[in-house]
Amino acid sequence: MGRSVGVAPNSSAVAYIDVRYVGYPQLDDDGNEIPEDEREFCEAQAECDWIHFKEYLCERLGEDYNSLETAVDGLGWYGNEGLILAENELCSVVLYEYCGLASLCLVPKENDGYLPNTQGLAEAWCNRIADKFEERFSTHRKVGRLSNGCSLYSEVV
Repeated sequence: MGRSVGVAPNSSAVAYIDVRYVGYPQLDDDGNEIPEDEREFCEAQAECDWIHFKEYLCERLGEDYNSLETAVDGLGWYGNEGLILAENELCSVVLYEYCGLASLCLVPKENDGYLPNTQGLAEAWCNRIADKFEERFSTHRKVGRLSNGCSLYSEVV
């Protein structure tokens, strides 16, 4: 699998998630599995699948880290492409997607100059939960990058 999905700068942890079946119905009207080579993309299915995927992530984030405020529609944007799914005073959890691969990034908040400097605390908290975060959410891991910028991923087993 070779793709390049966005990743938030300064991320303490990044979970790569396979979303290539979003928009491709898995079952026919009788409940039988559709062979992979016979599945056809459906825009309405993709919209529903993507909403359910974000709901699933928000639910799991809330279960594991109860200090996080979550929102399926997002709490804002991180840069131009990253959707902030959850945040607290110390971090943001940012979702990116590109060509069937999603990245869920744990990003410590930077000091904005108005509040007491908590950047060290934010980085320590994110680093403490980074391994569990990646283990909990990753279906793939990044194994390398080609000279043209395309990244390579392998399935987590």
